[in-house]
Amino acid sequence: MPRQPHCDTCTCGLVAVEWSDRSGYYDPDDADSIVETVMSCCLDHSYDRTDNGIPYGMDDKYSELLAPVIATWFRQHHPEWFDHTVWLTEPERIALKQVLLTAVNGNAES
Repeated sequence: MPRQPHCDTCTCGLVAVEWSDRSGYYDPDDADSIVETVMSCCLDHSYDRTDNGIPYGMDDKYSELLAPVIATWFRQHHPEWFDHTVWLTEPERIALKQVLLTAVNGNAES
């Protein structure tokens, strides 16, 4: 996995991602880490998150896998998500996380 320029000597294995003025790191071998990072981006304020809810720098495999899952889930539960910030209830947050985890874990098994 390519490292960001500031991580050329990194030994932790985490991958840097960013969106708007935010940034984070995820472990490419940990589904929870991947999903939590994506959720941080897709649930950010509408003016801060990326268009598809996936942070810049996320592995293309996960971007291509999770962007349609996010779009489908939000279209069903919060159709206005693309133009507005969405505040999820705890049950909705759990449901979204489960859908994303299922997609990541299903992909890891193939």
